[in-house]
Amino acid sequence: MSKTYDTPGPAINGYLNQEPYAPVECEFTDDLEHLSVKKIEVEVFHFDENGNRTQDSGLITDIKIVNKADYLVLSTGKEIRLDRIQFIRSSFQSQRQSGFRC
Repeated sequence: MSKTYDTPGPAINGYLNQEPYAPVECEFTDDLEHLSVKKIEVEVFHFDENGNRTQDSGLITDIKIVNKADYLVLSTGKEIRLDRIQFIRSSFQSQRQSGFRC
């Protein structure tokens, strides 16, 4: 069994009812792009639009902008707003250290 790592997301401390969208750290987006390019399977722990904690799994196929908000798109077709991600579990260990936001 391979080791897994949790990459913290913007909502690591709980649901943020962010309207409008709250920009995320550039490094977090870089981590997502790395996972996408390397085709690493992920589990995304996040909050839905009602504040309920949920999780989805798959490959990251895209990061897109809809109405000025960034969304992660999984191979299942699920779209997850980046500022609602609590953490992402995968075999990738992030090297993020700063709190700079894009």
